[in-house]
This record gives sequence, structure tokens and C-alpha cells, in this order.
Amino acid sequence: MPNHDRFECQTAIDSDAILQDTAEDYYATYSPLWGQYPEALLFVNWLYNHSSVLHERAEIIKCAEMLMQEDDFEICESILRQQKLLRERIDETLSEEIVQKCRNINGEYVWPWILPFSAAGMKHSSIQHQ
Repeated sequence: MPNHDRFECQTAIDSDAILQDTAEDYYATYSPLWGQYPEALLFVNWLYNHSSVLHERAEIIKCAEMLMQEDDFEICESILRQQKLLRERIDETLSEEIVQKCRNINGEYVWPWILPFSAAGMKHSSIQHQ
């Protein structure tokens, strides 16, 4: 494999490292607020671990894993195109679909990230950041 082909694949892998840096910057910027607004941390945790969001992330990570193992430049280009399409599909549609109030066992409508606490009879005002 020519060096420029390997460079292109490595560049794609490096772009994933940039995304990691962005996530770390986001955490550093907003984590102080989570102590003031613990419900926000519950939301971020719920969203990050939602099965639909996990599926989106898994597809992008799968492309990155394939790139690390691929030596063929044309195949790398195809994987990069697929990864780009996956990233471009990320928009508000999924958020609008999953961020909906749901009914708890008491018949009250609450946000899904509050649901585990509402079942225990806790109000979101009593949720504390640790």
C-alpha cells in the first residue's frame, strides 16, 4: 500500500480522535453546570445510553474499526463515504422522536430521564448531583 493511501486512512482515524477531544471539551465546559442542574446530567446520561443513539454511534465506530484494519485505498474511501453519510444523517429527527414524556406507574407524565426517580416517589427537585 502506498504511503499516501495509509496517510488517508490514518487521517480518518485522527478525525475520530478530534471527535473525542470535542466530547472532552464539552464535558469540561458544561460539567460545572451539572452540579447546579442535576436533571441536565440525568438527561445527558439517558440520551448517551439510549438504544437508538447507541445504534447511531455503533455504526460510526464500526466504520472506524474497519478503517484501522484496511490497507486498500479504494475500500478506505468507500468506508469514509459511508462514515460521512452516517454523520450527515444525525439531525433533530431522532431527538424529536425519543424526547417525549412518558407515564410513570402513578399515571403522571414525566421525562424519560426522570422516570426511574418518579417510580421511587422522588420529585426532580430532590435529585442531587454527586
